[in-house]
Amino acid sequence: MATLEEFMRTGHLGPVVLGMPSNDAMTALGDPDDISRKSNPLILKYGPVQLSFWKTPGRRAPQLREIAIAFQPEFERLPESLAFMDWNPVEPPTEAEFRSFIKRIDYPPVHLVEGPNDKALTFLSGVAALVSDGKLHSLRLQQRETKAPTPAPVIDDREATLDQIQGMLIEAEHAMMFGAYRAALLIGWAGLEATLRRLAIREGRQGKVGIPPNILLRELVASGRLKKEEHRWLEMLRQMRTAAAHGLAPVGLNGDMVNRLIEFTHGVLEEAQTPGQTP
Repeated sequence: MATLEEFMRTGHLGPVVLGMPSNDAMTALGDPDDISRKSNPLILKYGPVQLSFWKTPGRRAPQLREIAIAFQPEFERLPESLAFMDWNPVEPPTEAEFRSFIKRIDYPPVHLVEGPNDKALTFLSGVAALVSDGKLHSLRLQQRETKAPTPAPVIDDREATLDQIQGMLIEAEHAMMFGAYRAALLIGWAGLEATLRRLAIREGRQGKVGIPPNILLRELVASGRLKKEEHRWLEMLRQMRTAAAHGLAPVGLNGDMVNRLIEFTHGVLEEAQTPGQTP
């Protein structure tokens, strides 16, 4: 079941998520309406939805790197497997209709670029909405391809030790005692991110310092290491953390969410330890 709200907030398009292999996507959605002749990128079309897969060194199947939903120039209804349960226009949606929807779900854009006839709205999730001549043209979410890293030790010298990660979680717990939720979120997220890098390294995926946290989360959910439900609320917390770090108001932040983050990180930290180490 797909919803526009979930796609806007987390990038999940029903069963589809960035980073998933092309064969998994076709298993979930069935045969595409059209498929590109080129294999890199491999493009699958399902009605107005275009999925672009790129080959990555060391991976057998191409990985999903872009999701695009086009409403113009020719309007098509979304196929049943991807149809939005909360927003299903029967004609090209207007800018006013789209803005009314994002206002209703209380998810405003964080960046707006306006031209003479076009507008580009970008959201914390990375989803970009293009408006042209007063109508919604397309929604797009992409993960830029990067050059394959050169062989190097799997753990960077700057990575936090297990004791340092535990210290971050203790600091977050202390901040919670004083009701400093934003401070607790910032330091708690730092501990989680360092822990997830360790987990990614164990899984043989990208885990180096500097990888954007949204990509790190997608890598882990695409591999099945994180459940989609876990990815949804972690992505929401990531956006709250980004808002707090840049002086924006983290809408909906509360103590229960931060406590859940801390508890989750403690659990993952035990699993992410390398062989021979103890909690």
